[in-house]
Order: sequence, then C-alpha cells, then structure tokens
Amino acid sequence: MSATFGPWATSMSTGNRLELNTFWKRRMLMLPQLARLQSRISGRGRWCLILWSLALLGLPTWLATARAQDAKSRATLPAAVKPAAPTAAPSESATMEFFPELSRKEQKILRELEMPTTFDFTDETLKGIADTLMQRHGFDIVIDKVRLEENSVATDATDVNLKVSEVSLRSALRLTLRQKNLGYVIEDDVLMITTAEASEAGRITRTYPVHDLVDGSAIDFPALMEAIRQGVTPGSWREGTDLGYGSGASYSSGGGAGGSSPPSLSPPTSSKPSGAKAPDLQNTISMVPASGSLVIRQSSRGHDEVLTLLRALRKAKARAPMP
Repeated sequence: MSATFGPWATSMSTGNRLELNTFWKRRMLMLPQLARLQSRISGRGRWCLILWSLALLGLPTWLATARAQDAKSRATLPAAVKPAAPTAAPSESATMEFFPELSRKEQKILRELEMPTTFDFTDETLKGIADTLMQRHGFDIVIDKVRLEENSVATDATDVNLKVSEVSLRSALRLTLRQKNLGYVIEDDVLMITTAEASEAGRITRTYPVHDLVDGSAIDFPALMEAIRQGVTPGSWREGTDLGYGSGASYSSGGGAGGSSPPSLSPPTSSKPSGAKAPDLQNTISMVPASGSLVIRQSSRGHDEVLTLLRALRKAKARAPMP
C-alpha cells in the first residue's frame, strides 16, 4: 500500500508500523453503516417498482370493468329518465292554431298565460304587480295610463290584494284586474293593461283551421259553429252572418241531387222582445269549407275562449272511441 497516496498518505508513524490518523479511522468505521443504508434504499426502490408494475398491469382490467358496469347501469335506467330520442319537427298545420301568425313575443305571452303561477299580493300597487310579473314570466307589460287616468284608476294606489296558488297566469291576472274593473289585450308584442271596456271594445279577425274537427265535410261546420256561438260569449254574435255560401235559406243534411249541394243555415230566431233595441253585436263567424277554416271576429278575450274551446274539442276527439 502506498504511503504517499490515499489514507496512508496522512498516516502516523508509531514505531515499527504505520497507522491511520483519527479522521480516516472514523471514516473507515462508517463504511459498514453506509453499506447497510444503500441496501435498504435499494430494497425500497425495488418494492416501489414492483407495486407500480402491478398497478399498470391491473389498470386495463379495472377500466374494462368500469365501462361494463357503466353500460349495465345505463341499460337498467327507467324509461322516464332515459334521454328522449330526437323527434321530427312538427308540420306547420299541426302546430298553427290560427292565422295570422303571432310574433314570437306574442306567442311567448300566450304560452306564459297558460302556465301555473302563485300570487301573494297584499296592499300592492298595480305597477308593482306588473313589475313582478315581468320579472317572473319574462315578457313586457304596459299600463294604458291614458285610459286609466280617464277612468280615475290610480296605478300607485296600494289597494290590490290577492292570494292564489297553482292557477294559470291568465286566471290570476283576470282576478287581479277585476278588482279595479280592468282588463288586458295582447298587441304590439306586449300585454297591455287597460280598462275592461277598452279590452272588450277592440275586435280581432282570425282564421282557425278546423279541418281536423269537421273531417272535411261542410255538413259538420254548422254544428261546430253553433258550439262556438253557445260556448263563447253567448248572445254576443251577430245574427245572419254570411257563412261562405251566401244568404241561403236553411241548412239541411241532404241538399240537392245526390246530396252535392252545400248545406245552408238559417239565422237563429231572435228571442228579444218586440220593440227592444238590438245590442251592438260585433262578433261574427264564417266558414270557408275550401280551406277547412273558420273566420272569426271577436275581442281578445273572446279569441282566448275560442282557442280554449277548440283545444278541448280536439282532446275530446282524440279520446273518442274509434267507429
């Protein structure tokens, strides 16, 4: 061993033999501990590698099991929570209930009027109720201040009280406005609150496709028209309305050779006493068999009732037993 290199280069001469100095003696004593520490670290590393290898080998199996369980759970979902299959867009004839077509904003107002709502108003102002409904239902409400002022109706008076739950917005709104002798009309993309007289005075003409209710037969038109006359604002219809065939005599189910002539309907006999002044009847109804339609001139509320009646008739027909 060289005495000029390594630990022995700093050895001490103690007579006949060389000895390491204290620094190197301490380092030499630490060698066994370092060897044991190195083996311990190597052992931990080996175990880590083994565990990671097992995890990687088992990962594909775990993923496949998870996918299988997910597919099984989807297959066992009840029908009510399964995503609905896309359906074809309905045709215009199936969705259009009358013409001319309303604007999108006016259609939204009609839809919202059918939705259930809750009113809990105590000593509220008319303006406050309008603001609440606009925020809740998402359409514009305008107050006809000119007509209300002419009739001495204050919009800031805290005199409106109503508590109802789970009723249609249409019914709740009518109950509210009735307290101040008011009504509403839908026009110019807004719902306008006005006087009851003004809401009934205006007339709107609409064409209602009813071919599904009359089965394309002109004979069925008179029964449908009479149902509308009796079910919607009875007594408000003008008598002797032109029904599309001129002012013929009376309707009959046969009519003409081979039954080819269209039926005619005689004006209903008036029940007003002799000498009584006839009311100013502005509501009219006419049939157009060529298009399977009814042309109706009514107030805004009257048209609401016509639409409700036609919807009820369609539901009744859908549930009627097949002949």
